[in-house]
Amino acid sequence: MQKYDLIVIGGGSGLEIVTSAAQHCLNVTIIERDRLGGTCLNKG
Repeated sequence: MQKYDLIVIGGGSGLEIVTSAAQHCLNVTIIERDRLGGTCLNKG
């Protein structure tokens, strides 16, 4: 089992959070069922 400091659901604005956390050496993952960037970037 992998352990994470932070798990973010959604690849829209969640990418900002994941990037910032990774820069602070936190072990992070993001869960996204579609393409990264979210609905606005990819379909809007």
